[in-house]
Amino acid sequence: MITNLESIKFTRDYWLILLPLICAAADIVTGWIQATVNNTWDSTKMRKGLYRKGGELLAVLLTWVICIALVLPMDVTTFVAAYIVIMEVVSVIENLDQ
Repeated sequence: MITNLESIKFTRDYWLILLPLICAAADIVTGWIQATVNNTWDSTKMRKGLYRKGGELLAVLLTWVICIALVLPMDVTTFVAAYIVIMEVVSVIENLDQ
């Protein structure tokens, strides 16, 4: 168990963008699999999900740029990226559960 949030660090700055992107892609793939298995394709739901994914990735990118531009610590971006990764992992687990 992590007792200190300061111990969460990405090894390189590009992982702040890449890891949430990979997790979002995994969520999309497992969502497609789940929809195929359950025969519940819904284009509206898929479109809203893709918009949400785009917004999440934009939030990470914007906080990254703001931290660089204002010379703020990358901890803010790390928190946003970690939060999104956790959300996506939970979503993947939900997709695999159904």
